[in-house]
Amino acid sequence: MKTLYEQLGGTYREENGRLIPEMKLPEQTNYKIGKYGQFYLDYIKNHCRGRDTTLLM
Repeated sequence: MKTLYEQLGGTYREENGRLIPEMKLPEQTNYKIGKYGQFYLDYIKNHCRGRDTTLLM
């Protein structure tokens, strides 16, 4: 019996006796973050220099 994930085309890999689902994100780098995401990004850039640097790396 297949799991729903397998029925939808997903695959698993085995690591240390456990089945781990193989998931990949699309290779798109320009995500739309919306109005409030822009507000938060602006706040991070102006008030949290360390966090901004970490996110850029």
